[in-house]
Amino acid sequence: MALTVLFIYFRPLVSHVTFITCFPQTQRISRDWIWKFLSFGNKPTHPPLRPLTKVSCEPISSSVRIMGYAAFLARSLSISSIPAYLNIVRILHLEHGLEDPTKNNFHLATTLRGIRRCKGQTVSQKKPMTPDMLLAIKEHLNLTDPAHANFWAVCLVGFFGLHRKANMLLKGVAKFNPLKNLRRGDIVFYPDWVIIINRWSKTIQFSQRLLTIPLPHIQGHPLCPHAALQTAFRLVPAPLSGPAFVLPAPSSSSLMPLTYAKFDNLLKSVALTAGLDPTRISGHSLRAGGGNPSLSS
Repeated sequence: MALTVLFIYFRPLVSHVTFITCFPQTQRISRDWIWKFLSFGNKPTHPPLRPLTKVSCEPISSSVRIMGYAAFLARSLSISSIPAYLNIVRILHLEHGLEDPTKNNFHLATTLRGIRRCKGQTVSQKKPMTPDMLLAIKEHLNLTDPAHANFWAVCLVGFFGLHRKANMLLKGVAKFNPLKNLRRGDIVFYPDWVIIINRWSKTIQFSQRLLTIPLPHIQGHPLCPHAALQTAFRLVPAPLSGPAFVLPAPSSSSLMPLTYAKFDNLLKSVALTAGLDPTRISGHSLRAGGGNPSLSS
């Protein structure tokens, strides 16, 4: 009895800590995938789907139903995306103490092979950014414009510091988290270097350490990250406790952060003007390109 009461008391806490085990982006994606799977079978065009319990799990975990779900996903997804959605089926069953219905499933494997044959499996990989591509982009920027200056500073921090977009930018105007997002005060200037202090990233999810990344002061060079950061910060002064890269708000005297969407839109627009293929370039191109010369050196 005492153990039952104790379990009920701690149940909300257990649910919370179990949920936050995953990376925040994984949590959001998982919620979407779970909803998609549980919605399958609850529409007129789908076979009926009963709740997931040990008693009623058979209709869900049968090969026919898993094959049907895979075929349903294939209508709108690429073959490379389907396994991630099927992984939710595995997790839901394991959470309920049931066997993984996707493991050693010959019929499912055959269905996926047929989907791959029908749809094909093309890989559209983004190109790594190169110094020549950066120079071409810079030619079409107005570095007296705060938006262009901050965009250029992010490009060079991403390239030379191998930063992910999530380290430097915010997903939305109201999404700033000072414990995770790069702050203006986390960028420290020295005569020969600028130091970037990262408290959190994809590989530092539990605040177990600080990651300090030095960027060089390449005096007089068009790709100098030290000079790009100083120009951006001079054009848009901001509190040290706020987001690192901000822009003047168009309708007021306040500041707003440079977001993923604005950066991506500007990157594709300038890339097109510079004669580059915008469909082959993304924010990750900076990190991928910056890694290439460092590996060869």
